[in-house]
Amino acid sequence: MFQKEFEDIRPYYDSEINAALNRLTSYPQFKNILHFLYPESE
Repeated sequence: MFQKEFEDIRPYYDSEINAALNRLTSYPQFKNILHFLYPESE
């Protein structure tokens, strides 16, 4: 029961990382933040 209480806020499993990063990079706002934080990476 304890683990189910925190399922929504647990760290990603290794197998979930690729999908999570793909979701994040699909948002233009996320890309804008990255370019703001790391302008030399364009």
